[in-house]
Amino acid sequence: MGHTHFISADWEERSSQLLLYLADRLEDDANFSMTKVYKLFYFIDKEAYLRTGSTVTGSSYLRFDHGPVPRNLHKLRAKLEDTGAVEIVYVDRGKYTQHRLRAWQRPQLRFSEDEMTIIDQVIERLRPMTAKKVSDLSHEEPGWKLAGDGEVIPHEAWCVDEQPTVLTPELESWARSVINR
Repeated sequence: MGHTHFISADWEERSSQLLLYLADRLEDDANFSMTKVYKLFYFIDKEAYLRTGSTVTGSSYLRFDHGPVPRNLHKLRAKLEDTGAVEIVYVDRGKYTQHRLRAWQRPQLRFSEDEMTIIDQVIERLRPMTAKKVSDLSHEEPGWKLAGDGEVIPHEAWCVDEQPTVLTPELESWARSVINR
């Protein structure tokens, strides 16, 4: 199995709808910013991949200083801005300016029930966090640690567990049965 470096054919539609959905769901979140959007995309796709073997958006992710960023999402956001579907609102937060996404169009969700469950669970898990905390969390990801700046983080890296597994007799027996199939 090769590394997953592609963007799926329906990436633009699915990513547009997820952007609109996130903007709608997190409109009242004082910590909601484009940085947080990028990390929500990442963790939603990671969770979907681990549970189902497929991502929600079909995006690939690039490693940058502040964490993983969906490839081409900034271009898609600009396209949505040009059509009037969204806008970026600049909010002075003291030390920095927050770039908040505001949706002017309602999402036309075509996600499965399982995908919506994953999306909503990840939103609720990350909602209390600031963009910095979510970014810091993404820096703990093995794929982010292993990729070079600007490189694609393979989806397969989501399967890496940095915690050592204790090899019990039962686990060893199971592993041998899988190997000997």
